[in-house]
This record gives sequence, C-alpha cells and structure tokens, in this order.
Amino acid sequence: MGNFISDKRRGEIGEQIVANILKASYPKGDIVKSKGRINWDFAVDEGRTENSTLYFEVKYDEMARDTGNICFEVSNGAKLTGIFASETNFVFYIIPTKTANTYEVFKMDRLKLVKWLNESPELTRAVNGGDKKKFSLLLVKKEVLLSAIEKLGTYLTWVEKE
Repeated sequence: MGNFISDKRRGEIGEQIVANILKASYPKGDIVKSKGRINWDFAVDEGRTENSTLYFEVKYDEMARDTGNICFEVSNGAKLTGIFASETNFVFYIIPTKTANTYEVFKMDRLKLVKWLNESPELTRAVNGGDKKKFSLLLVKKEVLLSAIEKLGTYLTWVEKE
C-alpha cells in the first residue's frame, strides 16, 4: 500500500513496460498512449482493416509479489469497476519480482478473463479493499492463474533496461 505519488509512479513503471512490449510485438503498429481518464491505457492500430485497433489496459500489482495473490477489482458498491467495467481487448498485469528490474507479465484477453473469474468462484477469494474498503475485489493465487494462462492469454518474464 502506498500513497498517490508512489502508486502513480508504480503505474508509470507498468505502463513503460507495456509500451516496450507493444513496440516489440507490433513493430509496424501505430501505438498511442491514452491521455487523461479514458477507458484504456494503450491503443494499437496495425492499419490492416478499418476496425483493427486493439485496446490495452495496464494493472501493476506490487502486493502480488509478497502475497502470491493477484487482485482483480470488481465493483464499488453496485457500479462495476476495473476490468469488469473496461472496454479494452486485453489487460496486462505487471508483477515486480524480487530481482531488480524484472517483472512477471500476464497479458490476457479481458473478456476471457472476466468470464473465467465469474465462472470460477472456487478459485477466487472475495474481499473488500481500497479507500474505506468500498471496493469488491477478487484474489486469485498466482499459481492458479498460471495454470489457466493458456486459455486466457500469455505469460512472460520481462527485464526492463534502465
């Protein structure tokens, strides 16, 4: 847990990692970082078809390194939040490791992930957290998510150059 400044800095680290991954994955794509509070962090358009833009959301989960739980935000009261409210195609979850500048990266199809979370209550733990514990969250053990990653997306270890 941190304050706004440290949380913002960690989010910026996650976004830089994803920007580098997208540049490597889509070398001919036009990569755009969102400005302001939009429902996505990055958009990539490879220009192949009229509607070929892909949208990506970035989540940075530092606590997962120590707890082994990946946290998915579900709602604030009756209002869906996080990946449950997002309109992106993909979500990146970035988890720092204990090795400097090394991160675990989960890139998942957002709709498949939401469906999996909804259909797998036995694999999740529901908790409340965030400001005044107003947010409903789902915790998933990292090993459980890894065992399902082939259905949901990809996993890699990323070393960020300084």
